[in-house]
Amino acid sequence: MLMSQDPNSIIECLKAIPDLVWGGIIGVVGIIIGALLSWIPVFRQLRHDARERERERQMSLRRDVYLFATQKIGQLLGYLTNFYQTEEDPPEGYNEAIEQIRIIGSDETIVAINKFNDHMVDAFSELSPQKEEIRFLEERGKFVTSPELLKLKSIVEIKENLEKFKKVFDEKIKLTYELAGKCQQKTQLAEELLTPLVVAIRKELNTPFDEKAYRAMMKISHSRWRENLEKYATSMKDAYEHGMQILLKDADVPELGTGTNGDTSHTGQ
Repeated sequence: MLMSQDPNSIIECLKAIPDLVWGGIIGVVGIIIGALLSWIPVFRQLRHDARERERERQMSLRRDVYLFATQKIGQLLGYLTNFYQTEEDPPEGYNEAIEQIRIIGSDETIVAINKFNDHMVDAFSELSPQKEEIRFLEERGKFVTSPELLKLKSIVEIKENLEKFKKVFDEKIKLTYELAGKCQQKTQLAEELLTPLVVAIRKELNTPFDEKAYRAMMKISHSRWRENLEKYATSMKDAYEHGMQILLKDADVPELGTGTNGDTSHTGQ
């Protein structure tokens, strides 16, 4: 081995190597070093590109999840707003959207969606019993004013039934209006809880968010909702008056509150 030989003999051997060979060796070493040095920025660029592709893939996945969740949350908010009058089933897909957020969202996003979801569950648990009471009153009103039943009764009994219907209707209007107000309150609170969620999601997506403009938009929406509620109450009263006229006609009652020359028998069939 070279290390076990005399240093002088090693030097003599190296001196014996022609300059041409040394030139070739130095050239090869230079090429290798140059290749290594040129590969470093290429490697860094490739690594950067790979990270960017992975980042874009993650961002695309988050966008898809959050767009789907936005749609389902919006549908459920609309359902809550109109819960006092709708007979439709709850929109599907909300629970799936929530679970997807919990899987892919940041800690801040998960905390926000959990608070929002807890509020929605509590809201429907609180409002559902009153909704069932309104449905019961509606069915009761339909029963006491059914044309078939009215045709079997005397005018006095018909008037009594119609008075019962009026009381049932008044109670239904009262409960419906109360329920509508509660639905509005629950919706407003849900939208307040939704704001931190929107902020957290925007952070994840690196998207700017004007919270002030968002709250102003919500305020306008609430104002319009109150106007629509007043219109709904008016339309219900108009429908009641129209319905009473139809009932009187179907039951062949001359006029509610008066008899026909003291006759208390049914003047119809």
